[in-house]
Amino acid sequence: MILNGELTLWQPATEPFVYQDIHTLGLQCRYTQRHIDFLNIAGNNLFGKKLNASAETIELHIRELLKANRALLNYTIGVRLSLDSDGNYRLEDYEATIYSGYVLRLLRPTALCIASDVPWPAFPTSALLQTKQLADAIAQQRDIHEALLTDSQGRITSDATKPLILIREYTATFSPTTQHSVESKLAVEACRHINLECKFDHFTIDDAMQADELLYVNYQGITAFSKIGRHAYMDIIAANIANAMEKLFKM
Repeated sequence: MILNGELTLWQPATEPFVYQDIHTLGLQCRYTQRHIDFLNIAGNNLFGKKLNASAETIELHIRELLKANRALLNYTIGVRLSLDSDGNYRLEDYEATIYSGYVLRLLRPTALCIASDVPWPAFPTSALLQTKQLADAIAQQRDIHEALLTDSQGRITSDATKPLILIREYTATFSPTTQHSVESKLAVEACRHINLECKFDHFTIDDAMQADELLYVNYQGITAFSKIGRHAYMDIIAANIANAMEKLFKM
């Protein structure tokens, strides 16, 4: 990992943090400045802190990290940029995926809704990660791949780094909590590119059970759910959104 610009052995975070997941391919980073902008919005709102490094510096450190870990250059690798409550920043890389660029992933997870209020849902935080980890563990004990968190009003909470998209007919609905999100911005651009109407509105479990498709976008591209309970989803529009995201990046 890299801690405050220095390559070091990995060590667990000890302070609360906010984060962004950056897409890299062939040692090249995508939308680094946008990620920093949203990281700073979260850091400033929660901790009164901002990242003390430029996009060029962060990209230099990311390349250093990937080379040190002998990253595979032909595949997408995510790098998490985090900023803690003391103003320290970290860079940590994920394992390489089997994909190159934004794609529709082959995995089609099943989902289970679990009630759990998340503090400050508009910002990706360490608290969100811990809550989601617990909820996923509960879901997996029931042979379900992933948990979807719902608040006290029954609305599905959407992670800003993995914004959910509900597709019904020709409309893509995004949660209002994901507006401060690179991934959400990319998905909106892609949806509009393929002539979908886009709106930001809260949606409930009942809304999800009437949708044609339910998917999320992260640094890899699009993951389309296969079903919630007995309600099955398609992934036709999901594939078109993924293709549009990659096309728009290369334009």
